[in-house]
Amino acid sequence: MKSDESNPSTMDEAEFETLFEIHLRPLKSGNARRIFKILDEERAVGALTTLDIQAKLDERGITLSKKEINGWLHSLNDAGLAEKGTERGKPTTIEYDDKYTFDLWRLTDLGEEIAEGIPRILGKKPSFIGAYPEKSLEQISKMDRAERELTLRRLDELYMLEKILRELFIAGGELDGVNLMRRLKPAQIELNRLLSRYLNPSRGVNLISRRPRQRGFMTRLLNIIGLSSEKDSMYTLTEDGERLARALWSGEDLGH
Repeated sequence: MKSDESNPSTMDEAEFETLFEIHLRPLKSGNARRIFKILDEERAVGALTTLDIQAKLDERGITLSKKEINGWLHSLNDAGLAEKGTERGKPTTIEYDDKYTFDLWRLTDLGEEIAEGIPRILGKKPSFIGAYPEKSLEQISKMDRAERELTLRRLDELYMLEKILRELFIAGGELDGVNLMRRLKPAQIELNRLLSRYLNPSRGVNLISRRPRQRGFMTRLLNIIGLSSEKDSMYTLTEDGERLARALWSGEDLGH
């Protein structure tokens, strides 16, 4: 029977082989799968260090040295599933007072796609937000006003509740008000990742644009040599971003 080349689900043989021989190869190991799962479960944090991963494995009763963890992370990196950040940082999910910094690891876009596809393969219903939050926001924007306002309010509440529970749990179950408020500020690495995702038209999503802030000769010089900081940037809605924001919140009291 002749294959239907117009069928978008037709598998390319070379890509099919690459998927199993390269991308999924390290997941044959239980240790690689556990680390991959931890990176996926903690994706909202932005990135994890080997110390974070070691602590998460300890919680599961699995003992691996930092060297072993690092080896499996490099295997996931070679397979295109995880990547090491360009900068080092302190642990992001555990209390840590030392000055020593570590490599920061996160799933790649491919790693995220594979992690999101596994529940579908296993027959689990995907969450409402799903793999592409911007698509879910499009769905919400088409609801009638009362349902849309209720849904957005519920998402805000769930996000804040998740942050509160996470921070209290990481701190051992208890925090004073000042420290809880300080911890609820967005982590810089998480904020940078979110901004970069929606500044990137190559991913098919470009809701925000960025341009240098006009602040005199020194700022222009820093921009030229690539040393500008985030505070020297201006963020603007693109046409798509403005359209989506208008559909979501037009006519609402946003508290400003």
